[in-house]
Amino acid sequence: MAAKKVFSMTLVKYILSFSLIFSIPLLIMGGLMYKNMVMNVKKEIEAANMDKLQQVKEAVEGQMKVLQHIAAKISYDPRLTSYMVRNDIYTAKEAITELDRYKESSGIIDDLFLFFRGDSTIYSSRGLTSLATFLDRYYKFENWGSDTFIQDINGTPRPIMRPSEKVEINNYEEKRYLTYVVPIPFNQDVPFSTVLFMINETLLTNLFEHVLGEKSGSVFILDENKKLLATKSKKTSLVFREVADSLHNIQDTGVYNFHINGEEQSVVYLRSELNGWSYVVSMPTSQFLARVVETKTLLFYVLLSLTSVGLTLIILLSIRQYKPIRGLMQYIQLNWSGEAGKSTKNELELIHDTLVTTFDSNQQLREQVDAQLPVLRERFLTDLLKGSFKSKEELQKNPFYQEFIASDSSYIVMLLAMEKERGEDGQRAVFTGSTQLSFAGGEAYAVELIHEGALALVVVMNEGNDIHHKVQSFAKELHKSLEDKQGVQATIGIGTPCAEPEQIGISFIEASAAMEYKMKAGVGSIIFFEDIMALQEHAFYYSVEEQVRFMQSLKQGNETVAQEALAAMLQSIYDKSVSILLVRCMCFDIINAVFKTISQMNVGDYSHRIRGLLEFQSLQELENRLTELVSEICGAVQSLNENKNMALRDDIVQFVHEHFRNYDLGLDQVAVRFHLSASSLSRYFKEQMGSNFTEYISDLRIEEVKRELLQTNKSIQAIIQDVGYEDISQFRRKFKKLEGVTPAQYRSLYAKNSQ
Repeated sequence: MAAKKVFSMTLVKYILSFSLIFSIPLLIMGGLMYKNMVMNVKKEIEAANMDKLQQVKEAVEGQMKVLQHIAAKISYDPRLTSYMVRNDIYTAKEAITELDRYKESSGIIDDLFLFFRGDSTIYSSRGLTSLATFLDRYYKFENWGSDTFIQDINGTPRPIMRPSEKVEINNYEEKRYLTYVVPIPFNQDVPFSTVLFMINETLLTNLFEHVLGEKSGSVFILDENKKLLATKSKKTSLVFREVADSLHNIQDTGVYNFHINGEEQSVVYLRSELNGWSYVVSMPTSQFLARVVETKTLLFYVLLSLTSVGLTLIILLSIRQYKPIRGLMQYIQLNWSGEAGKSTKNELELIHDTLVTTFDSNQQLREQVDAQLPVLRERFLTDLLKGSFKSKEELQKNPFYQEFIASDSSYIVMLLAMEKERGEDGQRAVFTGSTQLSFAGGEAYAVELIHEGALALVVVMNEGNDIHHKVQSFAKELHKSLEDKQGVQATIGIGTPCAEPEQIGISFIEASAAMEYKMKAGVGSIIFFEDIMALQEHAFYYSVEEQVRFMQSLKQGNETVAQEALAAMLQSIYDKSVSILLVRCMCFDIINAVFKTISQMNVGDYSHRIRGLLEFQSLQELENRLTELVSEICGAVQSLNENKNMALRDDIVQFVHEHFRNYDLGLDQVAVRFHLSASSLSRYFKEQMGSNFTEYISDLRIEEVKRELLQTNKSIQAIIQDVGYEDISQFRRKFKKLEGVTPAQYRSLYAKNSQ
């Protein structure tokens, strides 16, 4: 009944909330959207037209800068000085050629003229002529009389842009030109020359052809005094004088509306800060704001539709939004064992409390997983070294396969043994370093071998040739780094490369065999298994490599590899066509290898078994006896290693039990005490105890708290602090999660029963 009541009230609240959200705000926002979208469309239209006008301004200003640049270059061109032009015919022709080159520098220039003030001759790209001939024959200006022309080119102190006007050229052709008169040099009180640029109005107005598009209207360019310089009209009879009065009072850039000739016109006005010119677009407002009318109509129908379906959607959406909450609530009540599952709170509060509890638990779990990742990685490498993976399919199922194994790579194992005189502290300094090393040929991953007192490196070589050289270079570099930076002298044994990762165990056995030659090669040597084989191959009738693998795997208790190597050696004897005497010699050599290996291992007295081997009557009998003996020896080695593991485990557990009350007791501290790396200790502890180090300490402290709660009268805070916890509140939450009650409730519930 309580759950049903919460359910109905929550759903009602959803319906009321969505009703408020989807009704009143919808109407208010609808009105605002109606207004804002119309304004935005209007602003977009104005901004688009202003951008087009800005492009026109920039294009015209760009062309004017080009003209000014040309005039400046002419003023400093030594070939266009008064002296050079008048000096002789050759220099005059050269000057004319240079003027033609300058004329081609701009696309809006029809012609270019150079006039030296006080002279009667004017120069152009086509030649030179007198001023009288120029004005009477070549260029007759509609509004620029001869006297005014001569006065302007001789006396103007600053550049002048004459507005577009009709010009008669060569007494038969008429064009409209803007004339740009530029005194040179610039910024001098008394210029000595004047440059005239004849600008074709059509070429200039083509720069703003795109402004009107398909609409009707006009584009005007005005000078600093708002006098018309050039114009472009399309599908309109409107002329500049009809809009001139409206523009007279405009000073700021913007969009304005005027009634001109009985029609509303939208005028876009832009003034240049560079030269004071004005750029104007005028078109009928009905065309200018056509999109605004369309937007108003569209918005009206959209808002009407939203209002019509809004009330229906409110109920459907409320039910839809409530379903996940109802499902979560039911799941929590059915499956959650804590207090949250029994709560009658509002669903949202119930879910909140459950999530907080879950996240706290997950955080602890993530911390535990993160702490175990190095251990799992090292376990994977250890399994590779032991040859635990019998096939590639089995190997690929391991989650660390992709992290360590690369396609088209070769693998090789290096074994590092530290100098005995350095002691365990020197060896531990290496183990506490990085577990991954990079070099030019690939990557190396380190794993500590606790019982062997050595460090194994699984080297993953990139695809390429000369692997031996790359490995040798890496080994020398590692050897030098250990000695220089940590003062550790290491002997390095190196196995042979293998193409498949499941063969890494064989390379490890070979590296271990190479390490056996430290006595001969000396401490601090780098020993390759291949070099050993090359030195001794001639001394045996069967594969020396198999014999070394046989002896080394026997020492490690690896029965699988030992039996395979033994079978390979005996098969080699079977296959040889030699005398019976040589066969017996090779068999005795195998027996001797077994005897020598057993003597070095201290795994028991097998002398009677060895004597029994010497009495063999056939190769098959010898193989059967050796197979049985190898199996027995490997079992003894594994048992011996297990005893060592148990002794080390007992010492570690005893140390933990003696010091678990120290709040700073951690993996690093215990690892230092037993001369191990933290990752190796973590992996070893997990293998031996079945739980990780942190969990074990936590369980130990919890049990001690429970014991003291029941058997002592100490305060709960004192008990918690005595077992090594500093954060009291965190421990209380952890205790309640594990036991289902708080420490105080635990004491009150079980103390009497205990008594």
